[in-house]
Amino acid sequence: TIALNLEVYDLVIARGITYATLKNLYPDKPLIEIGVTGYELIKGISDAKQKYNPDRVAVVGWKGMISSVQDLDEISNLSIECFDMKSDKEAKQKIELVKQKGIPVVVGGLTACKIATSMGLRTIFIKTSKEVVEKTIVEAINTAKIINEKQDRVNLLKTILDYSTEAILSINEHGKITSINRSAKKILNIAPSLDVTGMDIEEVIVDPNLRDIMKTIESTNNQIQNYAGTLLTINSIPIKVKNEIKGAVKLFQRATKIQEVESELRKSLYKKGLISKYTFKSIIGESYAIQQTINDAYKYSQANSNILIIGETGTGKELFAQSIHNASNRKKGPFVAINCAALPENLLETELFGYVEGAFTGALKGGKAGLFELANNGTIFLDEINEVSLSLQSKLLRVLEEKEIRRVGDIKVININVRIITATNSNLYKKIELGQFRRDLLYRLNILDLRIPPLRERNTDILLLTEFYIERFCSKLSRTPFKLDNSAKEAFLKYYWPGNIRELKNICERLSVLNENKYITKYDFLKHTNIADKMLDVINTPNQTNSFVSLNQDFLNVGDRTTEAILEALEKSNNNKTLAAKMLGISRSTLWRKIKEIEKL
Repeated sequence: TIALNLEVYDLVIARGITYATLKNLYPDKPLIEIGVTGYELIKGISDAKQKYNPDRVAVVGWKGMISSVQDLDEISNLSIECFDMKSDKEAKQKIELVKQKGIPVVVGGLTACKIATSMGLRTIFIKTSKEVVEKTIVEAINTAKIINEKQDRVNLLKTILDYSTEAILSINEHGKITSINRSAKKILNIAPSLDVTGMDIEEVIVDPNLRDIMKTIESTNNQIQNYAGTLLTINSIPIKVKNEIKGAVKLFQRATKIQEVESELRKSLYKKGLISKYTFKSIIGESYAIQQTINDAYKYSQANSNILIIGETGTGKELFAQSIHNASNRKKGPFVAINCAALPENLLETELFGYVEGAFTGALKGGKAGLFELANNGTIFLDEINEVSLSLQSKLLRVLEEKEIRRVGDIKVININVRIITATNSNLYKKIELGQFRRDLLYRLNILDLRIPPLRERNTDILLLTEFYIERFCSKLSRTPFKLDNSAKEAFLKYYWPGNIRELKNICERLSVLNENKYITKYDFLKHTNIADKMLDVINTPNQTNSFVSLNQDFLNVGDRTTEAILEALEKSNNNKTLAAKMLGISRSTLWRKIKEIEKL
């Protein structure tokens, strides 16, 4: 019996029957055999002849050790008989047989010689040469290194598998489990300490439906299976060796886990400010103009094309951008917004593209990722794109064409997958004519264009929005919401709202703070709002029902129309030609003709 704890050794060196015994007792233990050469066998037989001069010799040992001995009898002029053995018990039986045959000398290893001596037989121990031992030790050292390196890789892989949040199980082509991680054991209700490696998948998984899925070595994606009252999503990836499928890796997890991961991702993005809060349901309005815009925006959300949102200040361009993102297939990705007019050119460039360490004085150690990188697999919203410099426009054009960015100070390019939504409150075609905006960039940005109607074109939504904001702000102040009397409603409807919904919201908040009555009147509205004199005249004009502002009478009497009158109308209408024509009391075509005349001056 081998009285050794071989678990503490990486590798064991042994010879003869000792090697055979250990191999039988520890089939998975790395063993190196000290071989017996032909020279050593000849030397042992020669020593037996010289020392005892027998006519017969028995060579007793492990089969692998004495396999070539029988060919030596003619050379040595001795009768050589071989007795192979596989264990200590069998060794004793073979030595007894040698004695019964009357063979006087035993040539063999330690075990054979020890037993033969105890039975009164003469023995010659087969010695292993120093060179063979040294060679075997070198081989053992090299083998141990390879085993340790392999074990390190196995341990690393096991650590990776065990700490993976996804359950992983692999099988071979015969349906035997070759590896399994802790997450898989937990989901399959297998004790963590139970080693199921080498077991048939049918022994481990009782549920026949899940077992059939787990046994297949074909490629499958997102299979759903109910197991023990839990929905699992399962993916199967075949393992190929020289184009032959040798097994499969199973990746699976609870469906609720996917939802939890998505929730955590959304929380992470929210903390970083990279998430969109608004959807199309957040947009308040029942007018045909806004409903048609919402319909168009939803259709745009289903595509991946770039969008240019056109609208006056305060119309809710970012609200639409966020809604488009949240209705798109990128809704689980980040939403990054930046106002291009808020930063100087050099700072805007580093914000958009990031920079590497040492790119400029004051650059952060390790560099910084730009907004395009942060928006990868999501949406970036560039508000007031009309304020971007020409030099930066050329760099944006490259991003649109190549789908890649380069950090400031770096030579390496970074591939990105980003949908770009831009917004402007000015006429980009006019800026192109003035040489202030690149035509090729506009064509790239304006694949889909969305015009947000100003509040004056949404007359039926004005009171609806007013009521909504009054209730919101009064609720925050723990006050009872007030109402508008008829005169206040008329004032709200007649006002031009150059600041659009943002201005309406601000006025409602101001009234919620200052008003102490159940109702407000037109005069309360005028008292608590800062409105230009001409706007006050409009609100005070009797029977004024249209949703746009008209200028005073002396302005409307433009028999010999002046340049100043045209420019003032355009300014008051925020460059809306249709509205400016109505304010001036002329047709739109006449206004266009007058504008052309002015441009020639």
